[in-house]
Amino acid sequence: MTTAEPIAAPVRTHRLGARVRAAALAPYRHRGALTGFLYPLEFPIVLIVWFAFEVGVSPYAMARTTIIALCVVTALLSLLYVLLRDAHRAGIAMMLIYLLIGSGTSPIVFVTFILATAIVVLVDRLHMRRISWAKISGGLSTFMSILLVITFVQAGLDGRLERALGELRQGGGLSATVSNDQMDPSKPDIYVIILDGYPRPDTLKSSFGVDDGPFVDELTNRGFDVAANSHSNYPGTAFTFATMLNMAYLDDIPQIAGPHAGDPGWSGAYLDAINQNRVFDLLRGQGYQIVATGSGWEQLAIREADVYLDGGQLNTYEAVMLSVSGLSAIIQRIAPNWGGDQARSRIDGDFEELRRVAETPSNQPRLVISHVLAPHPPLVYGPNGEALPLDLEHEFSLDYAGSPTNPELRAEYAGQVTYVNRQVLPTVDEILSSARRPTVVVLMSDHGSRLITTADSTQPSPESDRNFFATLTPGHQGLFGASPTPVNLFPHLLDTYLGLNVPILADRSYLITRTDPQEFTPLPSDTP
Repeated sequence: MTTAEPIAAPVRTHRLGARVRAAALAPYRHRGALTGFLYPLEFPIVLIVWFAFEVGVSPYAMARTTIIALCVVTALLSLLYVLLRDAHRAGIAMMLIYLLIGSGTSPIVFVTFILATAIVVLVDRLHMRRISWAKISGGLSTFMSILLVITFVQAGLDGRLERALGELRQGGGLSATVSNDQMDPSKPDIYVIILDGYPRPDTLKSSFGVDDGPFVDELTNRGFDVAANSHSNYPGTAFTFATMLNMAYLDDIPQIAGPHAGDPGWSGAYLDAINQNRVFDLLRGQGYQIVATGSGWEQLAIREADVYLDGGQLNTYEAVMLSVSGLSAIIQRIAPNWGGDQARSRIDGDFEELRRVAETPSNQPRLVISHVLAPHPPLVYGPNGEALPLDLEHEFSLDYAGSPTNPELRAEYAGQVTYVNRQVLPTVDEILSSARRPTVVVLMSDHGSRLITTADSTQPSPESDRNFFATLTPGHQGLFGASPTPVNLFPHLLDTYLGLNVPILADRSYLITRTDPQEFTPLPSDTP
């Protein structure tokens, strides 16, 4: 008798737990009920895959989003099934939740959510026998399946599926960089560090009130040449990457039909041109290993490098999906510092990866390309490393989250320039102190600042082409002169250090308008 009482409670608890587990697993045990779960799971997959094909990003960029979405939706569906005791009703409820989440981005979607919810509740309460939830689930599942098939078929017909499959050729980790072959020690390592949106020193002085002289002096003391009259060929990151790595203007790059073809910010053609380029082909032929770090901008990710290093922070694809789904507003309220922390971690992580590459020995000469998303917005650092607030909606915003004439915005931009300078110098020192062969270091920006406008704010400003350009070229000081442009960066290097005799092109620069980022205007050759 004394042992019966303590045994009874665990038995009841065990039976209760078994009933809960049975309820949660029930829809998975009944084949017909699975249709209630199928279309709510297919819906986010259709959106994720369609958008990935649309913007031309790598499948790796969407992998984390897909896994998280499926896990969250499965958990919610299971909870809804436990509450509603019907898989088909759970599926309908999940679709209503999608509408509720999407209502944050559109009043029309919110009204649709209210009407749809009212109709579902009314139908359910009236017990209308003519309506079969199972048939509705089956129809929606068939519809979602057809949409998914159409998405893949359409992507296959226009070449986007083939491109996506090709982008599975992502580079390995840094541990795989040492070769057993003895390579020519005279071939230099080449580091190209692109500081996004870093203005030319004279622009910093005249437009931001920042004296970049001390930073320039520090570089000069280390043997760098800092160009006084450098320009980008195009004031856009995708344009500059494609031009620089193919050693050609946009009209002459095979993957791109011309400067007006498609939107370069989202075009898979530009991603192809950046990953499958002449520079990589020539250097691999010389025994080089290509190393690239990720900036978070998936439309520019050099994932087909031999070594691809990414810190795993939020990328552009994930940021857009958070915004479209309405989840970014929720995250901003729950964790207001998360977006800024992600951006700061990305910036600092890129400099850390550069130092790690320099410290890792290799018998192969390396081309290392690092795209640091700073001082370009988001503006997340003060001059001494102070953390600035950032709305998650502006994590990868192309605008400046305010008027270009805003003095506070300009001050924050200048502060982030100062912070970047503080990170560049020790990184350069680490690269040079760890060098095992001659080392070329290029510090450049893809374009100048876009905070400077003309009287007509829709018209291009020459300052957007005035980029920063500093080079350390052992044994060949003054190699680039006072007025270099990105298109001739590698022709000079490949000819001087490897004797490849690549033609030097006439330096030309173009401007783009704010109203039409694909409309190019030639910059007069006498522009300072």
